[in-house]
Amino acid sequence: MRMFLAIELEEAWKEQLSLLQQEVGKRCQGGHFTEKNNLHLTVKFIGEVKRDELDALVAATAEAGGATRAFSMEIARLGYFSRGKRAILWAGIGANPALVRLHQNVERAMQKQGFARDRAKYTPHITLGRELAFLAPFEQMQKEAAIDIAPMAVTRLSLMESRREGPRLIYRPVFVQNLRGK
Repeated sequence: MRMFLAIELEEAWKEQLSLLQQEVGKRCQGGHFTEKNNLHLTVKFIGEVKRDELDALVAATAEAGGATRAFSMEIARLGYFSRGKRAILWAGIGANPALVRLHQNVERAMQKQGFARDRAKYTPHITLGRELAFLAPFEQMQKEAAIDIAPMAVTRLSLMESRREGPRLIYRPVFVQNLRGK
């Protein structure tokens, strides 16, 4: 099973990000965009796990989510990770101490359950597209593709499974933990 911990997005965010993908898509060639129903904010990528590790993942999710207060987040910018002539396009989350605390709580709880900590700095973002080639300078696209999405309340932490069904990736929650105060 391929697993990750995520914040599932409200339908309004998915709709707005889907419209943004369409707008950006006019300025790109090749690659592919994340399906609307798969849009999410990864808190921790776990990777392949055995079924007998699922209870430990559920315990870590419950501990981390239960130790974190509900909060809100907002999208601050459009960005990309360069992959040679191609790019991974993302919507970046604005500076958010509560989100950083959630990530730290996840790392601690996962480590208690025997899973490795991430070595890389956490950069909260929502992946919009992969293997994209920009037709104009990215800075121009950034100016033209406006992000105007209201803040979103974060009230749950979801343990997600990523599974391939034919050519499509399907993400589904395996366990959901409410954050404190919700």
